[in-house]
Amino acid sequence: MNDFLLEIYGEEIPTSCQSLMKSQFRLIFESFFLKEKISFSELEVYSTSRRICILAKQLLKKKNSKKTEIRGPRTSANEIALDGFMRSNNVKDVKYLKKKIVNGKEYFFFHKELTDKKIEEILLINIPKILNDIKWKKSMRWSSFSEKWIRPIKNIFCIYGEKTIKFNYAGISASNFFYGNYHYSTNQIKCRNVDSYKKKLKEKFVEIDGEDRKKNIYKQLDNFCKKNNLIYKFSDTLVTKVSDSVEWPNIFFGKFDETFFNIPDFILETIITEKQDNFSFRKKNNELSNFFAFVSNKEFSKKDKLISGNQNVLKARFSDAQFFLNEDKKISFSERYAKLSTIVFYDNLGTLQDRSERISDLCKIISKLISYNIGRYSKNLVFSNIDLTTEVVKEFPSLQGQVGGYYAKLEGLDSELCDAFACQYKNTINNKKINISVILSLAQKIDSIFGFFSTQKKISGSGDPFGVRRNVLSIIKILIENRISLNLNILFEECGLIYKKQNIKERVDLTIVFDFFNKRTEGYFIEEGYNHSLVRANLIEKIINPFESFIKVKKLDNFLNSHKGKFFMSAFKRLNSITENSAKISSVVESIFQVKEEKKLYSEIKKLRLQIKKNEDNDNLEIYARIAKPINDFLDNVQVNVTDEKIRKNRKNLLLECRNNLNSHYNFSLLDN
Repeated sequence: MNDFLLEIYGEEIPTSCQSLMKSQFRLIFESFFLKEKISFSELEVYSTSRRICILAKQLLKKKNSKKTEIRGPRTSANEIALDGFMRSNNVKDVKYLKKKIVNGKEYFFFHKELTDKKIEEILLINIPKILNDIKWKKSMRWSSFSEKWIRPIKNIFCIYGEKTIKFNYAGISASNFFYGNYHYSTNQIKCRNVDSYKKKLKEKFVEIDGEDRKKNIYKQLDNFCKKNNLIYKFSDTLVTKVSDSVEWPNIFFGKFDETFFNIPDFILETIITEKQDNFSFRKKNNELSNFFAFVSNKEFSKKDKLISGNQNVLKARFSDAQFFLNEDKKISFSERYAKLSTIVFYDNLGTLQDRSERISDLCKIISKLISYNIGRYSKNLVFSNIDLTTEVVKEFPSLQGQVGGYYAKLEGLDSELCDAFACQYKNTINNKKINISVILSLAQKIDSIFGFFSTQKKISGSGDPFGVRRNVLSIIKILIENRISLNLNILFEECGLIYKKQNIKERVDLTIVFDFFNKRTEGYFIEEGYNHSLVRANLIEKIINPFESFIKVKKLDNFLNSHKGKFFMSAFKRLNSITENSAKISSVVESIFQVKEEKKLYSEIKKLRLQIKKNEDNDNLEIYARIAKPINDFLDNVQVNVTDEKIRKNRKNLLLECRNNLNSHYNFSLLDN
C-alpha cells in the first residue's frame, strides 16, 4: 500500500475560492477512488494562497479479475486466418481455443482473463480528466492552452509511493519537485515520499494546513493582547480569510494616529477589518485601541517597511471616511428624506421614500397587535432609511443602519429610536423584551418579504436580492427569542392595503408565503433538535405565528415523552391504522349506539371538540390523554364489521370522526413511530 500526493501550484488563489476548491477536490477524488475500487485509509485536502494539495494514504486496489470471450474465425476457415487470430491474442497453441456454435455455425473462441491496471496507471490516465472536472466560479486560460484553472498553474507535483506520476496538464508536466514560499526562496524542493512533504514545506516557510495557520494567528494575537492588556472581538470568518491569503502567517502590529478617534468606532473598525482585512483591538474598558495587526507572507526583515505602508493605507482610508462624514453633515434630515423620493427601491415597488412610509405604517400596526405604545416614536419612524442617501453608506454598504443610528443621535432623536435605526438589519435582536428595535426590525423585514413575493419572482441559488431566506429566518428567531406572539397573516394582509394606498399593484399569493415560512420554521425547529415529523404535526394551520408554533412543538414534545403521552400515542396508532385516509365521513348517529364503549368514546369526542374550539389545550394536553382509554376500550370490545350495515357504517364514522378531531390541532398521523 502506497500513499498518493498531488499538488497544483500557481499564482495567487482568491480566499473566496478555497473552501469550494477543497470540497470539490475531496468529493471528486472520493468518487474517483470509489468508481475504480481503490480504498484508502485517509484523505486530506489542503490549500494555501498558492497551492491546492490532496493526500490519500495507503491506497489499495481491490482485485477484480474478469474473463472475456473473444470470438475468432470459423472452424472451417483457412490456417492463415487462424494463425492471425492466435498471434493477436498471444495464444501459442490451438488447444487453448474453444469451439462454439453460433447461429448454426462453429467458431473458435478464446477465453481471455483481464486483470486490473495498476494504481499508478489508473492515476496517470485519470488525473487530467479529474482536473478538468473542477468547476470554478470564474476561471481563466493562459498562453495557448485549452485547460482552465482559477489562476495560471506554475508547477504540478505528483507522486505515488516513491514514483512520479508523469502526466501533462495545461502545458505543465508533473514532476517530483515542488516550491516553497516564494517570498523566501524560488529553489526547487525534491521529495521522494509523502512523509517528508509537509516537513520540507515548513522548512521553506509554508504551513499547508489552514487550521494550523489559524491556530498560529490566534496564538500571536493572544500573546500581543496579554502583553499590551488588550482584547479582540473579531470573527473567526476574518481569521479564516486572512489565513487563506498566506502560506506562512507572520503577524505585524502597528498604530494609527489617535486624532482619528473623532470618527465613530464602528466606522474605524469596518475600515480596519472589512476594507483592509486587518485586526482591531479594544482596551479592557471596551474603548477602541489605536493598535492594529495584519498578516503577511513576507519575512520580519521587512517589518518596518510593511508596518509603515499599512499605517499609511489606514491613514488614507480614515481621511476619506472623515471627508464623507463632513459632507454628510451638511445635509439635514428633512433634505435627506426628500432625496429618498428620487431613489427607486425596486421595479414597480415605489421609491425608498414609499418604503420608509410603509415601514412606519407597519411599525404602528405591529405595535397595536402586540399592545406596545409607540407614541413618542411615531413621527420620526419615516427616517429609518435616510442613511441610504449618505456618502458613508455608499462607501461602506455594510454599515447601513448603523450610520442612520449615528446621524439620528447627532440630530437629537430619542436614543432608543437611534438604537433601533442602528440594528434594524440585524438577523436577531434578543432583548428579552418588546421595544422599538424589535418592532422596526420586524417591519423592515416584513416589507422586504412582501415586496419580493409581490414581484412574483423565484429565489434561485444566488438570486435573492431581497434577502428573503435570511429575513424569514430572522423574523422567526426574533419572535421566538423575544417571546412575541404575532399573527403574521394579518401583517401581510395589511401590507397589501398599504401598497394599494400607495397605488402600487401587488400580486401576492399568500399561500406561497405561508408555505415558504413553514419550510423555514420547520428547518429552524429541526436545527433546535426537534424531530421533523413532530414539527410537521404542528404546522398544519394556515396561520404564521412562529412563537405559538414553537410553544406547540415544545409542549407536544414534552407530552409525547411523558407516560400519558406514550399511552395516548399507542391508542392513536391503533385507531389510525384501521381508519382509511380517503374515507368520506358522514354524521355519527348517536341513537343507534348499542354498547357503552360507543357512547363513552363519542362523549369524549364531543368534549375534545369543544375544548379544542375554546383553545383549552393551550394549558395542557390532558384532553388527549383522557381519550386514550375510551379508544382502547372501543377497539378491544366493539366489533366494527358487523352484518348490520347501518351499525357498521356508524362505527366506522365514529372512528373517523375521532381521528379527524384528534388531528385538527396536532396532526398525530404525521408522527413517526
